[in-house]
Amino acid sequence: MSKNYCDIILLFCITIANCSQKFKRGYYHDDGACFSLYCNYIAFHHAQVYYQESGAVDTLVSGVYIMKLDGTELKLVYEGLGDNVDWSSDGKMLVFDTYTELWLYIIEKDSLIQLTYDGEIKHSARFSPDCKKIAYYRAFVPGGICIMNVDGTDDHSIINNNDGYPACGPDWFKSGDKFLFFGWFNDETILCYADTTGKNLVKILPTKDMEFHNDKFGGLSLSPDEKEILFYALKKGKNQNYEIWRVNINGTDLKQLTHLGGQFPRWSPDGKWIIFSDGSTGGLSLMKSDGSDRRKITSYE
Repeated sequence: MSKNYCDIILLFCITIANCSQKFKRGYYHDDGACFSLYCNYIAFHHAQVYYQESGAVDTLVSGVYIMKLDGTELKLVYEGLGDNVDWSSDGKMLVFDTYTELWLYIIEKDSLIQLTYDGEIKHSARFSPDCKKIAYYRAFVPGGICIMNVDGTDDHSIINNNDGYPACGPDWFKSGDKFLFFGWFNDETILCYADTTGKNLVKILPTKDMEFHNDKFGGLSLSPDEKEILFYALKKGKNQNYEIWRVNINGTDLKQLTHLGGQFPRWSPDGKWIIFSDGSTGGLSLMKSDGSDRRKITSYE
């Protein structure tokens, strides 16, 4: 299928969409979304939550879904807490985390496979370009950036918490031999990339003088042409929201794309659209790469 045809499908779907997929009553939140190979489907995590007066949070309904971009053909893939969904470049698999474990979903077989079992916090799983490996972030020692085979074997740490710069991320380059991540160096968060052995580190964007909270970054996504990077971050100060930012691969031209809250940005395969968790609606929205032409996919206003 050509990229032009992909564009037509995408524009057609978001034009005719009702922009509101109906779930049961409650407070809703969608996040961790990604596009399918041809942009006509998305996968994401949906939760219905209830905030108690004490501040405690009860999750009433939660699951990972696949949905057509026009809001139809909603399919539950996994029932329970989930997050950070990634769709393989061959269109055949999803990988996502349940905060403590990683799961693989094989679309054609409608089959779920649990990849990890140790109960440690994990997130941000991403398929390698050849769909043979998965990189992800593990929170605790040795932790850091880990890589495994797509069947869960040969799970090992590449950049771990003992290296002096525990990392979160990651996102692969097309070559499959390096990836992006956030690292902490002397109490400063820096956007970096390194090869898949954890060596040949390149620091792209120091954040010390940018008035961001030092540990409030995430959602890395590298554009298909490898020229731009998306992430979300929280600035210091009162009444601040997590917002989405875009920066060139060389660390120049940092731009804020959202102003009413935004997290978990992901590029479309053609690089023309960004899907993200919209802080102003609780649902998912699209915008162009410059932050313009925002369109709702799900909305719970």
